[in-house]
Amino acid sequence: GLCPDTATISLSVVLSPSAMFGYPQSAYCVSSLNPFPVFPPGSSAGTFTSSPAGLVFANLFTGEINLAASTPGVYNVTNTIPPSAACPQVSYTTNVEILTLPPPAVMPQGTTILCENPANTQYSTTSLPNTTSYTWTLQPPAAGILQSSGPNALVNWSDNFIGNAGIAVSGTNACGSGTNSLPLIIHINPLPKET
Repeated sequence: GLCPDTATISLSVVLSPSAMFGYPQSAYCVSSLNPFPVFPPGSSAGTFTSSPAGLVFANLFTGEINLAASTPGVYNVTNTIPPSAACPQVSYTTNVEILTLPPPAVMPQGTTILCENPANTQYSTTSLPNTTSYTWTLQPPAAGILQSSGPNALVNWSDNFIGNAGIAVSGTNACGSGTNSLPLIIHINPLPKET
């Protein structure tokens, strides 16, 4: 009769590579230390690219970003692992933002001549790019109390304050504060005295 027969073949099962990664922070200042990507278990580096133009890698194969050489902006960063004999090409993309200090602030605008014991007065400045908040200052501090909301500020003047006061502003973001504006000088004149 027929004789049984057997055959053996070797089969290798390999895990598909993972290109998943991320940077420890979503945004970096140009003056910070160069960031390196971090990889979850099972993921690895391939070749890193970015878009749009402006981001510079210190090393295309590790993903280290050269912050000082990069242009501020938001970038798509992609890690690509090329195909192998058993697995297709894989890639993963994440976003990173590069920041610089805000630009110099614009001199505030508002009323510059007031009489003694004036009503609360509002001042404003031009909104700045690359800015998350604004820092307002009033000199001398004895002139009043300043309440700010973004590019706008309200001064509650001190009773009986007479003389000149200056109000200035600067933009702030994660990198720090930009250059102060020139101060807007406000003249507070005394009321006529009864004789």
